[in-house]
Amino acid sequence: MSTFASLHTLHRAATAARWRPAARCAVGFALGSLSLSASRAYAQLAVDQIDLVFERGAGNPVRQAFVVTNKGQRAAQVDISLASWDRDSLGRNRFFDYGTGPGSCGRVLSIDPLSTRLDSGGTQLVQIRVDTAALPPSECWAVAFVQTVLPGTRRGTHFNLVLRTGVKLYVVPRGATRAGEIVAMQVRPHVPVVAPDSVLIRESPDDPGRMVKAPGDSARKAVADTTRQELLLAFGNSGTRHHVARGSLELRRPDNSVAGRVPLPNLYSLPGTTQWVTVPLPNVPRGRYVALAILDFGGDELAAGQVEFDAP
Repeated sequence: MSTFASLHTLHRAATAARWRPAARCAVGFALGSLSLSASRAYAQLAVDQIDLVFERGAGNPVRQAFVVTNKGQRAAQVDISLASWDRDSLGRNRFFDYGTGPGSCGRVLSIDPLSTRLDSGGTQLVQIRVDTAALPPSECWAVAFVQTVLPGTRRGTHFNLVLRTGVKLYVVPRGATRAGEIVAMQVRPHVPVVAPDSVLIRESPDDPGRMVKAPGDSARKAVADTTRQELLLAFGNSGTRHHVARGSLELRRPDNSVAGRVPLPNLYSLPGTTQWVTVPLPNVPRGRYVALAILDFGGDELAAGQVEFDAP
């Protein structure tokens, strides 16, 4: 039976290198299942930021901005709005009406302009203002949606395709801290994805590995593949600001030699949340191993954890 052992925290010098994003790109959200013809020219909106972070205490209002560019061949009507959002335990984004949901910034944020019309190749500077007099005691977050509607026709059916690009906004008060730890690790047989008509998902942090049936789908039990193994890891953000944890997993033999290394996916976590991730393990010869995970979340210490397991 797999057991979890917490390692001592690893101190890192303040001058140690931080991971930085290699490129700036926007996340697009396309709402609709119908596609436009490949020969049809349509608006393509791009933004120059993926997120904006406001880090100041009380004082003068804070402003930052991002640029929207119409890279399509036609003029586009662009609407800009704020929404609330968070992540579930698997790291997936969830969106809410602005001012609702956990961590909402409410009246702290305002945006200008709310709409504009962009010709092909045109740009628009969108300003985000933070009212520091209304700052909450803890970090809050929101998303600025840049949206355009594309009319289309397919097989005689008229439809509108809504394209939305999101820029995430974080308001971090003075004194916010980075802290986190690996709170659980488990090695188990791989559970394959089942057919689309019976989608089952692992989503319960209270019972990792429990397959939860999606509403409306026919039930079919997923059978574990005992010839392959995977690691289930949970990382908890115990600090007061958001961060991204990046790291790797080593498989070590009883003599402490390294049998394999696996990069871990980035874990994006909001304050006070726990994110679960499943990582396929490489095939190694039968025997006893230790899986050692180390994560850098940008704080003064690294998060580490290990679990022993038997390879089949």
